[in-house]
Amino acid sequence: FLKGQSKTLSFQIVLQNLQGAQLSAKPFCKRLPAIDPFFCLGSKYSRSEDIAFIFERAIKREQQYEQNRMNTRCVVFLDEASLPDEKKMVLKVLNPYLDDCKVAFVAVANEAFDAANANRMICIYRSLPSEDDQKILAYGCLGLQLEQRQSTTDDRLDKIIYGLCQGYRRILRSPDIPHIFHDRDFIYMLRELRFELMNLNPVEGTSIGEITPRSLLRALEDNFNGVRIAEFDTLVDIFATAVGEQFEKIMF
Repeated sequence: FLKGQSKTLSFQIVLQNLQGAQLSAKPFCKRLPAIDPFFCLGSKYSRSEDIAFIFERAIKREQQYEQNRMNTRCVVFLDEASLPDEKKMVLKVLNPYLDDCKVAFVAVANEAFDAANANRMICIYRSLPSEDDQKILAYGCLGLQLEQRQSTTDDRLDKIIYGLCQGYRRILRSPDIPHIFHDRDFIYMLRELRFELMNLNPVEGTSIGEITPRSLLRALEDNFNGVRIAEFDTLVDIFATAVGEQFEKIMF
């Protein structure tokens, strides 16, 4: 339910991985049906008729897949499901479709659903990740395997990554930083830093580079900006201090 928790991104990741037996990259995903998404973006202007139209299209396509014996499942994805006007009872149109279960349905929202809809779905709440979960997330966003890094002797990069995780958690609690940043900002910062790590060598292949102070500052400017200059300076200091604490001597 929290904002900026990459709810929509998580569905996009599912779509990228569930592409059927022929196109899915991982053996586990090859055993699962391909996904054909039908997107519906909720807003205060949403009407019951609009949502019903998406469901009817998905049901018709699902029937075609079944007739042709294709291992593909249609999924209606309702984004920003908490935005439609509750007074107009827009989401009441979901009830018969959820009861019939003719197509799959996924909805993401920043607020809880009412009892009528919640009782027809499996509701998942994502809380603040633990330190271990955040570390795994950071390694994944940087394109690194945590298990492989644990077996290496050079732990400089690992200390920097751990420091970044600590710094992010501190800015969430800091009274000096506006509470406008979320996991989404942290994830995209790490994705930007990923390009600094991968140095392509045509002879030796791909090698691991390094996160430099300059690249970190640039990533913070790109993903943690939108605040006053003094607040951004404080934010940079928090990250730099958190990383610096992981070393006896480091220039940040």
